Amino acid sequence: MEQIRKFGLGYCDLPTMLWNVSVMLRVLTLNIDKRNTKRLDPIFESPNYEIAFLLTTAGIVVTVYLPSNITAFLIIITGYIEAQILALSQEILDIWNDAEKLNNTEILLDDEQFEHQEKTRKAKINNFVRNRLKEIVKIHIVNINLLHQIELAFRGAIAVEFTLLSVSLTAVLLGGLENTYMQIPFGLMQVAVDCFTGQRVIDACVNFEKAVYFCKWENFDNENMKTIFLILQISQKTLTMSAGRAKLVIKFFCQEILSDHAKLGSFRCCTPVPQRAHKAVDPAPDLSQVVSSTRPIGV
Repeated sequence: MEQIRKFGLGYCDLPTMLWNVSVMLRVLTLNIDKRNTKRLDPIFESPNYEIAFLLTTAGIVVTVYLPSNITAFLIIITGYIEAQILALSQEILDIWNDAEKLNNTEILLDDEQFEHQEKTRKAKINNFVRNRLKEIVKIHIVNINLLHQIELAFRGAIAVEFTLLSVSLTAVLLGGLENTYMQIPFGLMQVAVDCFTGQRVIDACVNFEKAVYFCKWENFDNENMKTIFLILQISQKTLTMSAGRAKLVIKFFCQEILSDHAKLGSFRCCTPVPQRAHKAVDPAPDLSQVVSSTRPIGV
């Protein structure tokens, strides 16, 4: 039983795990351990080449399928939240004009009736505004909670993804652009898509904050003014997507590119440059001997 138990996870050490990984990667024609000599040989002849190509394609599909679905899910959810916030911005920006249009009635000429009708009209307008503000607050809070739940669930995964992408981009740049120009767009697009998605959410929140301030709140009654002030305080806490502690914005994408470039420069500075072998140069001839050998005879 002790011999059998040594194959369990409790006895799995790092060399054993690396060996198992190397054996599995050999199916995809990748060799990370020189001790593993099993392979489809010769690899570039039929049918070995077709078998290796199909296995590599299947491995890439399985590897990329899950991350691509998660990325698409994040894009759809954040796009939905962005669209909702932009719609709320337009709704709250036109709320006073819509209320006036719905309660625009004919004004009588009598002063007493005019004053009474004006009070009734303002009460109806503020009642309409009050009901609309309640719906806006409710929808806005739902969107805030949804984004917080998504960010809490994927924050760690996005941070690990960005760390691995940073390492991979540095390795790709060290390999030389002439050799790895096909791999660089993948890593850059992964970072760019997440940063662009987070930036769009921030822009939508800024647009909503401006709409709250310019919604003609000075015409509201005291109760509606308090509600608008509450919405303004909530809108000033801008919604963001983050990877760990880093906010996913276009600025972070530029910082990532600069960081990879700086790491590339530091690696190249630390790597010793091989010296070229200098060709031995013959010593300069003696000028006196050259002159004496070139004198004409009889001089």
